Amino acid sequence: MPFSNPLAAGLTLIRQALRSPNYVAGVSGWTVNQDGSAEFNNLTIRGTFNGTDFVINSSGMFVYSGVPALGNLLVAIAPLAGADSFGNAYPAGLTSHGLVNVQSANTGGALNIAMSVPTSTNPGTISIFETASGNGSIAIAVSGDTSARLSVRASGKMQWGSGAAPADTFLQRLSAGVLQLLTTGLTIDGVLTATGGTAAAPSIVSTDTWHRAVLTGTWTASGNGINGLAYRKTPHNELQIVADLTVPAAPGTIFTFPPAYFPGNPYNIPCGSYAAAVSPHCAITTAGVLTATALGGTGSALVIDCLIPLGVI
Repeated sequence: MPFSNPLAAGLTLIRQALRSPNYVAGVSGWTVNQDGSAEFNNLTIRGTFNGTDFVINSSGMFVYSGVPALGNLLVAIAPLAGADSFGNAYPAGLTSHGLVNVQSANTGGALNIAMSVPTSTNPGTISIFETASGNGSIAIAVSGDTSARLSVRASGKMQWGSGAAPADTFLQRLSAGVLQLLTTGLTIDGVLTATGGTAAAPSIVSTDTWHRAVLTGTWTASGNGINGLAYRKTPHNELQIVADLTVPAAPGTIFTFPPAYFPGNPYNIPCGSYAAAVSPHCAITTAGVLTATALGGTGSALVIDCLIPLGVI
């Protein structure tokens, strides 16, 4: 029995498609196909557009990891903060709850981000919020790398590496106005200049703090002046030594410096004594051994104040 309607049988489309007279695929017109697909030139939707893994409505656009549900919202684009119909909260703007990969179409291209003019209420920056201070926020690597070459943690800690191994150089905030280098040393290939100092707070690049020596044998602090022996490495790669000691009955070695303070050459160093007609002789070896001879009697004083080059001359 033929259908009374050549296009539909009840609610079922019996023809392959229903199309406008000017329909050309990808060019003009419209088509509604029997398999459920369709093509339109312009489309106006009032209300909600529910996709397989996205929802578009008057509140914004929301993309999910799978079927939309509570806990699997991936991306939200909304003019105002709110919550979707499943209970997922989102702030105003563009929000990603997962990994965001941005890749330039050109091999040597760049990502340009235009920000608004900074004001007191709108700093004009990119804000990244992490759930813990140790989490990574920004990482930069080159194609083929196994680790990031530069990364910035949520704590503010910055770390660098070769890209072929985990990071090996670290810099972080230690306290107000203080940065801490978390590696054994910093090499600067160029000139480091400190500026902005005043008479009360002069500009100075300091590479070390003073260290108190644990004296060898029966050497003791004199109770005067520096009262013991202290040393440090200066910004000019010199070992600075200051001491005010009491000479023991069997002087021998005064102190052996740690390897980082070994001089490149052996040195006779200036020293003095409070005792009359005494000219003590002090020396340091390339193994950091500090000794003194020609001293006054037991209980006399030995005073040292000198700078020793640490490099080989």
